[in-house]
Amino acid sequence: MRIKELVTALSNLCKENGLSYGSAEPVQVSPGVWMFEAIEMSASCTSGGACRSRQHYAVQYKDKLVLS
Repeated sequence: MRIKELVTALSNLCKENGLSYGSAEPVQVSPGVWMFEAIEMSASCTSGGACRSRQHYAVQYKDKLVLS
């Protein structure tokens, strides 16, 4: 999976899981394991502005990514 494809897949994965992902490139921490930063779009974030960026991990399984 190329970086552009990976960023697109991460963006879609984050949307499906209530996360907001920017366009920063993820870091490969192990073969098939990617670390990235995203913001959890919780009620306190969306209504109160208390948003925090946290590290998340995605595992590549064949051509899919899943959050770990």
